[in-house]
Amino acid sequence: MWKKNNMKSRLLLSANQESPDALRRHGLALFDNGNGDLIAAGKVLESAARKNVQDPGQFWYALGKCRYALWESTWDEFVDEDGDGIDDRLEEVVGAYRRGLAFPEMLAAPRIFFETGVAYESYGSFDGAMQMYSHVISGFPS
Repeated sequence: MWKKNNMKSRLLLSANQESPDALRRHGLALFDNGNGDLIAAGKVLESAARKNVQDPGQFWYALGKCRYALWESTWDEFVDEDGDGIDDRLEEVVGAYRRGLAFPEMLAAPRIFFETGVAYESYGSFDGAMQMYSHVISGFPS
């Protein structure tokens, strides 16, 4: 049932009615406001992603971070629909981060390289993790 002041109700309403750009802005605002509710922000960002948001890199970084938070909070629910032995949700995390890295402004942000490394490490791709961590160390020495 929809309730006027209920955050979940507002998120579901906004996800159904807003344009992709408005969803992107709304999701990033939830992500940036610092209250730590990455799951709620992730729901709005996922809605924007389903409506084919193409930019900016910060959107994809935020989506990856929210997806990782969701995976962490439900890590005991292994999802492997493609049968490759890797949790599909972690592959979605890395996919979001990698899309973010396609934007030039994100190449100057060490946090996305570090977070991508953490995601790689979480699903056992230590070579990928080392590449990301090495890039942070060599590209951002201070």
